[in-house]
Amino acid sequence: MSEIYKFSIKERTMRTKLSINNYYTTTVSAKSPCSTKYHIIYTKSFNKNTYPNAKELSEKHIEEMKQIYC
Repeated sequence: MSEIYKFSIKERTMRTKLSINNYYTTTVSAKSPCSTKYHIIYTKSFNKNTYPNAKELSEKHIEEMKQIYC
């Protein structure tokens, strides 16, 4: 049986003219009922400058999303 949802955490960098910001982004994807593709249904980002514990917050958030969606 294939999974309906996928959960991931990615470290991302966003560059602007004035600064470089690093984020941890949590993503929840759902499998399309008519194909094998997954579509993003939810994302949330934690800025490493704003949240010194951004990685831990992302991991905690993914666990909360797993409880909601599974």
